Amino acid sequence: MKKYSFLSALFLLLLTASSFDLPGTTPKKEKKGNHAKVKRCSPIITAYKQASATVSSMQLTFVPTGASVTITNPTFPYVFPQMGNGDYVFKVWFSSVPAQGVYVGLNDLCAPAVNKVATLSFYSTDCLVPFDINITNYQCL
Repeated sequence: MKKYSFLSALFLLLLTASSFDLPGTTPKKEKKGNHAKVKRCSPIITAYKQASATVSSMQLTFVPTGASVTITNPTFPYVFPQMGNGDYVFKVWFSSVPAQGVYVGLNDLCAPAVNKVATLSFYSTDCLVPFDINITNYQCL
Protein backbone atom coordinates (compact mmCIF):
# COMPACT_ATOMS: atom_id res chain seq x y z
CA MET A 1 0.00 0.00 0.00
CA LYS A 2 2.84 2.39 0.81
CA LYS A 3 4.32 1.72 -2.63
CA TYR A 4 1.13 2.91 -4.34
CA SER A 5 0.75 6.00 -2.15
CA PHE A 6 4.38 6.93 -2.86
CA LEU A 7 3.84 6.51 -6.63
CA SER A 8 0.63 8.53 -6.56
CA ALA A 9 2.36 11.27 -4.57
CA LEU A 10 5.22 11.26 -7.10
CA PHE A 11 2.75 11.39 -10.00
CA LEU A 12 0.86 14.25 -8.36
CA LEU A 13 4.13 16.12 -7.77
CA LEU A 14 5.15 15.72 -11.41
CA LEU A 15 1.71 16.77 -12.56
CA THR A 16 1.67 19.95 -10.48
CA ALA A 17 5.37 20.75 -10.93
CA SER A 18 4.69 21.93 -14.45
CA SER A 19 2.85 24.96 -13.08
CA PHE A 20 5.51 25.92 -10.50
CA ASP A 21 9.17 26.83 -10.76
CA LEU A 22 11.20 24.13 -9.06
CA PRO A 23 14.74 24.82 -7.85
CA GLY A 24 17.22 24.29 -10.65
CA THR A 25 14.66 24.73 -13.44
CA THR A 26 14.61 27.60 -15.88
CA PRO A 27 11.61 29.90 -15.52
CA LYS A 28 8.99 29.86 -18.25
CA LYS A 29 9.02 32.78 -20.64
CA GLU A 30 5.93 34.92 -20.67
CA LYS A 31 4.08 34.99 -23.97
CA LYS A 32 4.18 38.22 -25.93
CA GLY A 33 1.02 40.26 -25.83
CA ASN A 34 0.00 39.15 -22.34
CA HIS A 35 0.95 42.47 -20.77
CA ALA A 36 -1.76 44.90 -19.78
CA LYS A 37 -2.18 47.54 -22.45
CA VAL A 38 -1.43 51.07 -21.26
CA LYS A 39 -4.14 53.56 -22.10
CA ARG A 40 -2.79 56.55 -23.97
CA CYS A 41 -4.88 59.59 -23.15
CA SER A 42 -4.98 61.74 -26.20
CA PRO A 43 -7.40 63.79 -28.22
CA ILE A 44 -8.85 62.37 -31.40
CA ILE A 45 -7.77 65.18 -33.72
CA THR A 46 -9.81 65.33 -36.92
CA ALA A 47 -9.17 67.86 -39.69
CA TYR A 48 -12.03 69.10 -41.84
CA LYS A 49 -11.91 71.70 -44.58
CA GLN A 50 -14.20 74.20 -46.21
CA ALA A 51 -15.20 73.09 -49.73
CA SER A 52 -13.34 75.97 -51.40
CA ALA A 53 -10.07 75.42 -49.49
CA THR A 54 -7.45 73.60 -51.56
CA VAL A 55 -5.08 71.97 -49.09
CA SER A 56 -1.85 70.60 -50.58
CA SER A 57 -0.47 69.24 -47.30
CA MET A 58 -0.78 69.45 -43.54
CA GLN A 59 1.37 68.45 -40.60
CA LEU A 60 0.67 67.74 -36.94
CA THR A 61 3.67 67.77 -34.58
CA PHE A 62 3.55 66.48 -31.00
CA VAL A 63 5.88 68.90 -29.19
CA PRO A 64 6.91 66.71 -26.18
CA THR A 65 8.49 64.04 -28.42
CA GLY A 66 8.93 65.91 -31.69
CA ALA A 67 6.95 63.20 -33.50
CA SER A 68 5.09 64.51 -36.51
CA VAL A 69 2.66 63.28 -39.12
CA THR A 70 2.73 64.94 -42.55
CA ILE A 71 0.03 64.27 -45.12
CA THR A 72 0.27 65.36 -48.75
CA ASN A 73 -2.98 65.80 -50.70
CA PRO A 74 -5.09 64.74 -47.71
CA THR A 75 -8.57 63.28 -48.00
CA PHE A 76 -11.02 64.93 -45.62
CA PRO A 77 -12.06 64.39 -42.94
CA TYR A 78 -8.61 63.20 -41.83
CA VAL A 79 -8.10 61.61 -38.39
CA PHE A 80 -4.57 61.95 -37.01
CA PRO A 81 -3.00 59.14 -34.95
CA GLN A 82 -3.10 59.63 -31.19
CA MET A 83 0.07 60.87 -29.53
CA GLY A 84 -0.76 61.80 -25.93
CA ASN A 85 -1.17 64.74 -23.56
CA GLY A 86 0.78 67.84 -24.44
CA ASP A 87 1.24 70.63 -26.95
CA TYR A 88 0.67 70.21 -30.68
CA VAL A 89 1.61 72.36 -33.66
CA PHE A 90 -0.66 72.13 -36.70
CA LYS A 91 0.53 73.48 -40.07
CA VAL A 92 -1.42 73.68 -43.30
CA TRP A 93 -0.24 74.52 -46.83
CA PHE A 94 -2.67 75.60 -49.55
CA SER A 95 -2.18 74.83 -53.24
CA SER A 96 -4.04 78.01 -54.21
CA VAL A 97 -5.05 81.13 -52.32
CA PRO A 98 -8.18 83.25 -52.90
CA ALA A 99 -7.97 86.91 -53.85
CA GLN A 100 -8.29 89.53 -51.12
CA GLY A 101 -11.88 89.91 -49.87
CA VAL A 102 -13.39 87.25 -52.15
CA TYR A 103 -15.06 85.36 -49.31
CA VAL A 104 -17.54 86.38 -46.62
CA GLY A 105 -19.40 88.92 -48.72
CA LEU A 106 -16.32 90.94 -49.73
CA ASN A 107 -15.68 91.76 -46.08
CA ASP A 108 -12.65 94.09 -45.80
CA LEU A 109 -11.73 92.44 -42.50
CA CYS A 110 -11.15 89.07 -44.22
CA ALA A 111 -7.85 88.15 -45.82
CA PRO A 112 -6.64 85.05 -47.66
CA ALA A 113 -4.99 82.44 -45.47
CA VAL A 114 -1.52 81.50 -46.69
CA ASN A 115 0.31 78.50 -45.18
CA LYS A 116 -0.94 78.86 -41.63
CA VAL A 117 0.34 77.52 -38.31
CA ALA A 118 -1.75 76.91 -35.19
CA THR A 119 -0.82 75.59 -31.77
CA LEU A 120 -3.08 73.70 -29.41
CA SER A 121 -2.67 72.10 -26.01
CA PHE A 122 -4.37 69.02 -24.64
CA TYR A 123 -4.03 67.99 -21.00
CA SER A 124 -6.71 65.66 -19.73
CA THR A 125 -7.25 62.51 -17.73
CA ASP A 126 -10.14 61.67 -20.06
CA CYS A 127 -9.09 59.60 -23.02
CA LEU A 128 -10.33 59.83 -26.59
CA VAL A 129 -11.66 63.39 -26.41
CA PRO A 130 -12.69 64.62 -29.90
CA PHE A 131 -10.85 67.73 -31.12
CA ASP A 132 -11.88 69.12 -34.51
CA ILE A 133 -9.85 71.44 -36.75
CA ASN A 134 -11.80 73.25 -39.47
CA ILE A 135 -9.59 74.57 -42.29
CA THR A 136 -10.74 77.64 -44.22
CA ASN A 137 -8.82 79.48 -46.91
CA TYR A 138 -9.44 82.90 -45.37
CA GLN A 139 -9.16 84.55 -41.98
CA CYS A 140 -11.30 87.32 -40.59
CA LEU A 141 -10.53 89.79 -37.81
